[in-house]
Amino acid sequence: KADDRIRLIAMDLATHFDNNIDKDLKGMLACDSKLSAIRYKRYLDEVGLFESAIVMSPPDTREGHTEVDERKQPEIQDWWKNNVGSQSEDDYTRGVIERFEKDPDLRLIIVVDKLLTGFDEPKNAVLYIDKPLKQHNLLQAIARVNRLHDQKKHGLLIDYRGILAELDTTLARYDELAAENVGGYDPKDIAGLYSQMSTEYRELPALHKALWAIFDGVKNRSDLQQLRAVLMPRMVEEHGQMVDVNLKRRDDFYEALTKFAACLKVALQSVAFFEDTSFTEKDRATYKETLKQLTSLRQMVMQDTGEKVDFDQYAEQVKKLLDRHVAGVKVHESEGLYAVGKMGQKPEDNEPETWSEEKTRNERWSPFFG
Repeated sequence: KADDRIRLIAMDLATHFDNNIDKDLKGMLACDSKLSAIRYKRYLDEVGLFESAIVMSPPDTREGHTEVDERKQPEIQDWWKNNVGSQSEDDYTRGVIERFEKDPDLRLIIVVDKLLTGFDEPKNAVLYIDKPLKQHNLLQAIARVNRLHDQKKHGLLIDYRGILAELDTTLARYDELAAENVGGYDPKDIAGLYSQMSTEYRELPALHKALWAIFDGVKNRSDLQQLRAVLMPRMVEEHGQMVDVNLKRRDDFYEALTKFAACLKVALQSVAFFEDTSFTEKDRATYKETLKQLTSLRQMVMQDTGEKVDFDQYAEQVKKLLDRHVAGVKVHESEGLYAVGKMGQKPEDNEPETWSEEKTRNERWSPFFG
C-alpha cells in the first residue's frame, strides 16, 4: 500500500540522515503530493530522530503530480488549519525558511513543488527524492544541494523513484541546447555537477596507500607508539633558528587522514562498494581498521602538540562512522527484510536473503553528487 511504502521510506530516510549527515547540515525531501508530505512528516515524527517541517501551497491550490485532486481532502485541510492557521502562505513559508537557516533543531524540509527552484541554503547537504523529476526540473532540484559550505564536501541525492537513470540524458540535452546557443543554457552551469559514488570510492586504495606512506620505515604498524614517534615534534637548529622538522609530516598526516575518512564515509553509504569484486572483505575491513587506528593516533598527537586542525569539522561524522561500522555495535536484524533501496529499480537476480549482514545494513541506491 502507498501508506506502507511511505512509512518504510521514512524509516530508511531518518536512519540514513541521522547516521551520515553532520548535525550542522540540513536536508530536503521532495515528494509527489501534499498528502504524501503530511504522511512523511507523521512517520518521521514517529521515528523521532530529528525535527522536520512541511512547505507547500494552500489546500485550494493544485500541486504535485498526483492524479487525484487533493484540494478537498480533510487530511490536508486539517493540516493547514492546525499548522498555518490564520497566517498567510508567504508568512508561513518565510518563517519555516528562516528557521531552516538559523535553527539547528530544524533539520529537514519536506516539499512538493515549492523551494525546488531558487532556494539556496548552503547547509542543505542531501535531497531525498520521491517524485517524478525530468530535464530542467531535475537539474534545478540537484542545484539545491550543490552550494558550497565549509562542512560539506559534496551534496547527496537519494533516489527512491529511479529517476536518476535519466540524468545522463538530461545533461546531454542540456549540452545540446548550450551548443545551439539557446538562451539561458551555459555548459559551465553543469561542469563537474555530479559523479557516481563508485567513482569516489575507487580512490580508496590510492588514499590508503598515501596515508600509510607517511609512516614508511615503521617496522610494526600496529604499534601506536611507533607511529606516534614519527609525528612527535623534533626540534633542530636551521639557520640559527629552532625548527620542528616533523611539522610538515604532521600536516600531511592530518590532510591525508581527512581525505581518506571522507572517501570511506562515501564508500560505506554505497551498496556498489560492497558489490564491487575489485574490493575484498579483507580490503573493507582493513580500511575501517585503518580509520579507527589512525583517528586514535591523531587524537594522541594533538594532545602531544596542542594542535588544532581543520579535520575537526569532520570529527562528528567520523565518530558516527566508527561507531556504526568499526566499533562493534551489535545490530539486531529483523526476521524479514524490506528492500527499500530497490524502490524505483528494475528487479534483479541478486536476492536480499543472500546479502551479508554488512551489505544489508548499507543497501540503498545513493548516487553521490558533488
